[in-house]
Amino acid sequence: MRSLCAMLGSLLLVVATAACGLNTPSRDGRIEAQQELTALERAVAGAAGGDLTMMERVLANDFVGIEANGQQLNRQQVLERLHIPDYQVLTLRHDDIRVHVFGECAVATATTVLEARYKGQEIRGRFPYTRVWLKRAGKWQAVFTQSAPPRAPQDLKPET
Repeated sequence: MRSLCAMLGSLLLVVATAACGLNTPSRDGRIEAQQELTALERAVAGAAGGDLTMMERVLANDFVGIEANGQQLNRQQVLERLHIPDYQVLTLRHDDIRVHVFGECAVATATTVLEARYKGQEIRGRFPYTRVWLKRAGKWQAVFTQSAPPRAPQDLKPET
């Protein structure tokens, strides 16, 4: 099941980037979009601690996410997770953010660094992910995210 989700996610990524590459922006337009999306990626990391307004703004109504364990989530499920009382985010940031712009579509890759507690149990790891953004009505929205299983335990400092 996990490999099927990974394969479907990869296929969606290839189709989305191919379809979105039809309208290539100028170099300045790409740089501006990369900067805007890098800022949005950082804001999403900050919002994951419970900023419902921010997450509602950036997650598309048709958003699909695949977690590192293969579980698929829709927009509503992601928003509901922001209010789980037993879940406490201690640290959440995105390292090594890279954004590739293809017209009205962009693909961001990064690593989520997470330290949290769920029902007293520590959750800690570095989770590589890919996110697909679409520009709709002049605003970027996340339409797809897929996380990979955590890397081997290591120091949570950014990679050099």
